[in-house]
Amino acid sequence: MRNGRLRHILVASLSLGALVLAPRAAHAQQTPAQIAEGRTHFNRGVVLFDQGNHDGALIEFQRAWELSQRPSVLFNIAATCQALHRYAEAIAAIERFLASSGATDVRQRRHAQRTLNELRGLVAFVRVTTDPADATLTLDGHTQPANGELVVGPGTHRVEAARSGRNGASAEFTIASGEHRDVRLTLTVAGVATPPPTVVIVDTGHGAPPPPPPPPPPATIEVLNAPAGATLAIDDMVIASPERPAEVRPGRHRLVASAPGVRPWRGEVVVHDATQHRLTLSLAAETRALPPVWFWVAASTTGALLISTIATGAAALSTHADYEALPTGSPQIATLADRGRAQALAADVLGVATVGLGAAAAVLFTRTEFRAGVSTARFVLAPIDGGAAASAWVRF
Repeated sequence: MRNGRLRHILVASLSLGALVLAPRAAHAQQTPAQIAEGRTHFNRGVVLFDQGNHDGALIEFQRAWELSQRPSVLFNIAATCQALHRYAEAIAAIERFLASSGATDVRQRRHAQRTLNELRGLVAFVRVTTDPADATLTLDGHTQPANGELVVGPGTHRVEAARSGRNGASAEFTIASGEHRDVRLTLTVAGVATPPPTVVIVDTGHGAPPPPPPPPPPATIEVLNAPAGATLAIDDMVIASPERPAEVRPGRHRLVASAPGVRPWRGEVVVHDATQHRLTLSLAAETRALPPVWFWVAASTTGALLISTIATGAAALSTHADYEALPTGSPQIATLADRGRAQALAADVLGVATVGLGAAAAVLFTRTEFRAGVSTARFVLAPIDGGAAASAWVRF
């Protein structure tokens, strides 16, 4: 990319409804052990990419592809190659993804095709001719077919040719996107001086001035994992089809995502210029259960009544013991008898209330929602900066 860094999208940390470009069924020729090992390498690749270790991530993704043969891995290989500025390999990976019979999601195939078209605008072309023609050719250390056109990214590259019994030859050239170069390398017989390489700039425009650069794409917001009937409100303006990218101006915006039967999500996001933003939703189901406060009020009141019942009953028993201890004819007999009857009646009333309110608390317990689901969202972006962005990670 123009700024030399690729900022990527990792949808919902690969767990909450991530974007899926591959079928869930395992490839027919892969064993469960291979699928499991492939998933392990895939997850390691995601971690390494997130840490900026793109070389390590590419190795892990390539191993995951060898084991699983899942089209989703090809898409991540393309994103990693793009981060390494190896655009030709990124293009090849997306072309293999589009050619795969497992990549059947129409919407995501359109996204892959759009990314492929953008990537093709970043590459340049080099035609290398060697003499003799059967020399072994390497480009930036990678073996390539000799005497053919190579696709490279913009920048400085080095080609080397070697053949048994001949002196090696090499050339270094700098190329911009859309340009063409012809490189001719002559491998002389051992002992004979090697002539300098020939690098020819091919003018494909016949002297015409280059077209003006296209205007930067607008900033957009797109919702992933939106449930049926979901709507997105941006600054109180309702977007009826949130799964389609909506153009927004850069700056801070208020978002509200809602759908029938789920708890809405509300939040503020900052939109950057010329960037593709994605909002991955995880909306919790709405229930009609009672809030916990009613149960806790009933339970705490039942507990208080139970303590009062026990205390009143104990006082009645103590009064009865004092009554039994008085001698016959004592002037306190009538007073203790009245107090004992009042305390016994109060204990009975409190006991009945305790049992009734306890039963009510038990019913409330069965109708109470103690752990209400919380709707969440993850907001991420993939800058374009005039170039392409393979702006979607996919689940293994």
